[in-house]
Order: sequence, then C-alpha cells, then structure tokens
Amino acid sequence: MPHDTASGSQAIASLTCRSCATPLQGPFCHACGIKAPRLPLTLPGMWQDFTERVLHVEKSLKRTVGHLCWQPQVVFKAFMQGQRLRYTHPLPFLVAIATLCVLLSHFYGDAYFDAYRVKLLQQVRGSLSPARSALYAQLNLWLSLSMPYWMLVFTLPSAGLLRLLFPKQGFTVAEAWAVGLYGIAMAMLLDLVVSGLGQWAQMPMLRLQIITDAMLLLISIAYYLAWLGFKPWTLLRVVAACLFGFALMNQLQEMIIYRIAAWLPGLQ
Repeated sequence: MPHDTASGSQAIASLTCRSCATPLQGPFCHACGIKAPRLPLTLPGMWQDFTERVLHVEKSLKRTVGHLCWQPQVVFKAFMQGQRLRYTHPLPFLVAIATLCVLLSHFYGDAYFDAYRVKLLQQVRGSLSPARSALYAQLNLWLSLSMPYWMLVFTLPSAGLLRLLFPKQGFTVAEAWAVGLYGIAMAMLLDLVVSGLGQWAQMPMLRLQIITDAMLLLISIAYYLAWLGFKPWTLLRVVAACLFGFALMNQLQEMIIYRIAAWLPGLQ
C-alpha cells in the first residue's frame, strides 16, 4: 500500500483514480483517461504535467494543419475511424482557428471597418430610418467580428444537403459536417494571409470580401471532393450542396439582422 509522507500526502499515486475513484490497472485510468499523478505535488511534476498536456495539443494541431494541406483525406479517414488522438477534433480545431482569426481581425484598422459600414448603410438606404440603418450596420459588424465562430453552424446545411444528395454513400450528416468544419477552418487560415496582403496592398474592401467568400466556398468544395472522390457527377452534387447551403445561411443571417433592426422598439 502507498505510504503517507509527513505532510499527509502520498509519496506515490493511489491505487484508485483521484478523479473518478476507479481502481487503477496502470498509469492511466481506463475509465476517464486521466494519468495517475505522482504525489506529493512537486514543481518538476507540475511542469511535466503541463508540458505533456500542452505539447500534445500543439503537436496535434500542427499535424492536423500539415496533413490537411497535403493529404486531407487521411485526416478524414482517421477521424471517422475513431483515431481521435493523432488529429485534432474538428470542433476544437475550428474554435482554435476562429479564435486566432478574431484576435487578428482587430489589427485590420478603422479604414476597413468604416468602408464596410458605408457599404452596409447603402444596402438599407430608403428601407430603414437612419437610426435603424446604423443599428443594422453595427449588428453586421459585430457578426463579422464573430463570423469565424458562426461557421460552426454555417456549415450544417451543406452537410445535410450532401447526405440527401448522396443517399447510397452511407455517410452520416455528422461525418459530412466534420469534413466541412476542417475545410472551413483551413479556408479561414488562408483568409488570414489573403486579408493581410489585401490590407497591405490597400485592396478595395468589396473586392477583398468577394475573394475571401470565394475561398471559403472553393476550399469547402475541394475538401468534400477529396473525401467523396473527383467524379463529374460528384462534383455537380457537391457544388450544388455547398452553393445552396451557403446561400441559405447568408439569407438567414441577413433576414435575422434586418428584422432585429426593423423591429427593435425605441428607435425612430
């Protein structure tokens, strides 16, 4: 049995998991997956635990990004076959990329957002009052800043449509959604580079927005084709699903924001 130190803590890990009280059969708990800690807590032990956790995530992210660049079908196959340690799960992967995009978007400068606000005001000129037009523009700006996170939901309609258009393939909506999440995340990474170059070259905001939107669509299509195969009939169905899914979500987003700006009480 483990013995106690003078401080009352145990010198080695307990025979039961400290997290879920399951009897241990090795250094890792087979119930919750937590590694049995060595007690008492020491500074080297804290550092080792930290590096094991952080470096695993860092290596997983690097490996996922690298393989998604050159052999994305390997990532899709591994994830769908249950290999969840080698590659980062698509949901946290997209959240990590989205957080990076949101942080870097604050360096775009006021000129970019001012031009975007002017474009938005022109869209609703004549249909909304000045106060409601300003609210409409501000809501769109807030959504634009958080758009990377919105992509978690944005990709769902395309995944559902793919399931309907490929009834004989046997994949689930969740599997199609996972591929879409990986594709959108990689498109957003590329968008960071293109947006930075566009800002440096003083590219007009509307042209830059068209380019970035086209990248989201094209990379999503390319990833679905890498997963389903490059065949003419497959290409047509994938393009249709992505176009309709993206258009549906764009219209839904526009309708919700417009309705809020037009309905909100207290504005003239």
